[in-house]
Amino acid sequence: MMILDLIGIISKTTLHYLFKTELHFPDWYSVSWDAF
Repeated sequence: MMILDLIGIISKTTLHYLFKTELHFPDWYSVSWDAF
């Protein structure tokens, strides 16, 4: 289980950035639900 701190998430872009950094997504991951 992982807990992500969502305080400070103000847009989909910042949420995707959190996913990318905290979940160690690859460099090709983009800030788009379509790319997810």
